[in-house]
Formats: sequence, C-alpha cells, structure tokens
Amino acid sequence: MIPVFSYIPNSKWDDINQHGCNYVDQCIANQITDPKYYVAEGKEVLPIVGYRVGEAFNWSKEKVKNMNYLDFYLLSDAAVSEAFEGAPKRGNFSETDWWLIRNAQKVVLVKSFDKFARKIFASRHFDRPVLEITKKVQ
Repeated sequence: MIPVFSYIPNSKWDDINQHGCNYVDQCIANQITDPKYYVAEGKEVLPIVGYRVGEAFNWSKEKVKNMNYLDFYLLSDAAVSEAFEGAPKRGNFSETDWWLIRNAQKVVLVKSFDKFARKIFASRHFDRPVLEITKKVQ
C-alpha cells in the first residue's frame, strides 16, 4: 500500500491538490475565477443542460439565465459527488446531460493549466508514490 497525503488547509506537501507551486497556483487562480475564459464552453453546453442543472439546485429562472460555465462547473461537481456518494437523485438528467456534467471538471482542469503547469501538476501526483516504492524496493 502506498500512502497519499492531503491536507486542510492545503499545503505544498499535499499529494492531491495543486496548491504549493506558485506557477501552477497562478495559472489556476487566473483562469478558474474568470468566467470570460470559458465563454465558448458555456455557449456550447449551457443551452443543452444549464437549465436542468440550475433547476436541480433550486436556482431561480433569473439566476439560471445568468449562469456561466464556472457556475455550471461548480454545480456539476456537486451533482457528480452526490451521485458517487449515493445521495438521492437530484434532477432528471439524460445520458447526454450526465456526459456534459461529468466532463465539466475535465474542461476546467485541462484548460486552466498551460503545458508547463500541467507537467508540474501531474508530476506532483507521482512524487510520493515513487518515493514510497523506492523505499520498499531498497
């Protein structure tokens, strides 16, 4: 068994979260907080599933009308988590809806990092396991 460590609050020693590397932190801070960065994704996805996701979370029609892709991403993340945990069904989503909901996080995480930041972020996930495997082999 290889231990994985995650800390609250986030720490540079965390094996899961991106926090700790200033370059990676800056990439995600710039892009995960700017709804304008995801306008194209919003134009593609929100007309298909935005209303049903907002409705499932009891958003008003006005709030749903003003929903942006980052709003959709956050609600989708909650819906996927609830489904994974076996919580009662929220909303009546089609297979296409669920596909868009499940992929919302991928879009944000992939688009938030440039090539260099993505390599750094990915390498963080392997640091601890490789170190632990090396200890066991020696």
